[in-house]
Amino acid sequence: MRWFHWDAYSVVRLVLPLILGIWVALSYPNLLSDSTLWILLLGSLTVVSIFTFIKNIGGSFSFRWLFGLAVALFFFSSGYYVTIKHYALDHDSHFLHGLHTAKYAILQLNEPLRETDKTYGTQVTVIALTDSTAQQIKPVSGKALVYFKKDKLPPNLQYGDWVLASTKSLKPVEAPRNPFGFDYAKYLHWQNIYHQAYLTPTDWQQLPTNRANWAYKQIFSLRQYCLNAINTYVGNNQEGGVTAALLLGYRSYLERDIVQTYSATGVTHVLAVSGLHVGVIAVAGMWLLGFLDKRGKYGKWLRVLLLIIGIWIFILLAGAPPSAARSGVMLSFILFSQGLARRADIYNTMAGSALLLLLLNPYNLMDVGFQLSYLAVGGIVFFQDYIYRWIKIDNKYLDMAWQVTTVSLAAQLSTLPLILYYFQQFPTYFMLSNFIAVPLSSAILYVGIVFFGVAWWQPLGTMVGKILYYMVWTLDHFLQFVQHLPYSNLQGLVVSWGQMWVLYALIAALTYFGITALPRYLKIGLSLIVVFLTFSAFINHRHQNQRYITAYAFNQKTAIEFTDGQRTCSIATDTLTEAEQLYGTIPYRKHLRIIDTYEIQQNNLNAQLIQHPVISNLAYNKHFMQFYDKTFLVLGKEGLSTSPTQNTHVNYLLLSHNARIKIPELPTNLLFDTLIIDQSNSYRKTQQWIDECMQLNIPYHNMREKGAWIISF
Repeated sequence: MRWFHWDAYSVVRLVLPLILGIWVALSYPNLLSDSTLWILLLGSLTVVSIFTFIKNIGGSFSFRWLFGLAVALFFFSSGYYVTIKHYALDHDSHFLHGLHTAKYAILQLNEPLRETDKTYGTQVTVIALTDSTAQQIKPVSGKALVYFKKDKLPPNLQYGDWVLASTKSLKPVEAPRNPFGFDYAKYLHWQNIYHQAYLTPTDWQQLPTNRANWAYKQIFSLRQYCLNAINTYVGNNQEGGVTAALLLGYRSYLERDIVQTYSATGVTHVLAVSGLHVGVIAVAGMWLLGFLDKRGKYGKWLRVLLLIIGIWIFILLAGAPPSAARSGVMLSFILFSQGLARRADIYNTMAGSALLLLLLNPYNLMDVGFQLSYLAVGGIVFFQDYIYRWIKIDNKYLDMAWQVTTVSLAAQLSTLPLILYYFQQFPTYFMLSNFIAVPLSSAILYVGIVFFGVAWWQPLGTMVGKILYYMVWTLDHFLQFVQHLPYSNLQGLVVSWGQMWVLYALIAALTYFGITALPRYLKIGLSLIVVFLTFSAFINHRHQNQRYITAYAFNQKTAIEFTDGQRTCSIATDTLTEAEQLYGTIPYRKHLRIIDTYEIQQNNLNAQLIQHPVISNLAYNKHFMQFYDKTFLVLGKEGLSTSPTQNTHVNYLLLSHNARIKIPELPTNLLFDTLIIDQSNSYRKTQQWIDECMQLNIPYHNMREKGAWIISF
């Protein structure tokens, strides 16, 4: 007996080739020419049309495979096509193509300003470029990020306003300077944003034009009303920031520590407006509008229409993140099918929502939230019932608790390999966290709906705001308690791309075995465990024998790291900030699977050469380092205090903090192979040394241009 009927999932069979086409286009954008792509699209569509309208062929069983192949090829080609055409920089109208000849750009604000520590940020559309006389205005397209430097008063700018700014301010978003750091440029690429601008009060001028979309203007006004209510009655504090994120998806007020708490305990989805939030809103709407079901056919359709409108207002209010959009599309399909008195298959509904969202924006496929969202829902739908049936509980309340637990287990099982691949950590007590956080956050959502409804009246707003504050306070402190339990978060669980797929194959094999009880699936599962362990052994062997020297690219600081196996020693001029570690050193060390890290302050060293007590092949003093047979000389602002008395050869000379030297004036007995110029030097000094190196034909590495310097040997 077959337990899985592939024919029943028609929409799933359509979305899979679409996803493949999108992935191929993202990985190999030049694989198919325009003519080849059109031949594939029109050819496959012709075959599908023939099978659809010519009954003799369409009804023939022997040719069904050809029809299926043509449909798959059509959706594959469609996925490839929409992805290629979605790339904004390939459009002739993009402002990049006229940026070098224009003097000014006209920017339109796509959203209200968001306040940060030093700036007010927003996303803009570049709608026109103009010369210095403003006589020749060229309409263009393309998005950018703009940051207005804080002055005495915040800019009086609203959504839809036009701003005139110098084109010199629009700079490409740079790739990360340090290895395996957060790639902000790639993150913005998936939003089709490639430029950003930092504007001082003298760099821009507000124009007397506003082209705001009426519907979005109302949404932003409603969001601002909600944010003002939170700041007034909940407070401009940690609880207020969590409330804004939980109810509205507004994360600008969140503190880094509380984000880390939610991440370490496995409940980050609570802070991001997702299917949980949309589901809670839908349940509340169904209850409130339930009376319309008794008003006949038109009442039922009115209920469906109002629910769909309400859900999408909430999603737009939260900024329409992919996870919420997925839930909104799925719920809209389900509600619409209910209006037609038809039962919607959940897998086809999921696939239909993915199909729509990917056709509208194929870059959604690369959004981590989008991936985790579909995997979590798919895991809950598929695994939850099987897990629930493991244990039979007679007590009503314990049975409800077990149901909540199985939902969390199912979601975690389907997302675990991807979480390990992206985040290299595992929240040990995720079941405990979710057991409290999910129902409590749902209750906070319901109270939040009431709060926004009564916030206009101060007595009720104050009372409900206090209730909301203490509910969020309880949630925060419970998660902080879980975070500080022993072994609450397992760090450093680095999983490669290949290992991630082996884990998914292992989950699939063991699932098949659990459902069918066929021994061959158990054998496959055991074989996959061996493959995974072999992968791990190979990777660990490689990391145990690695040797790296890394000079990090940090502004105003010099930091050199020597890696021997899974130990590393960092020698830096100053203590690295939390942000520099979080986005600079830590991701790189995780990639190298470092176990032991040693930090040394260069300013605390003197001329005495010291042997590292653990890394035996490393010796160092204030300016000189030797790692195996590689030698380093670091010169800071004081330059070369004394000239060498004999011939001295070093492999690498690193200049930092505007060292008072000129390359041609270095002592003739000081020889080096490569010059490294770090980011603690000024642009002028850096350019001076580069010119001297080019004149003397000396190899050099400029960190301002190329980022961190790394050598493996």
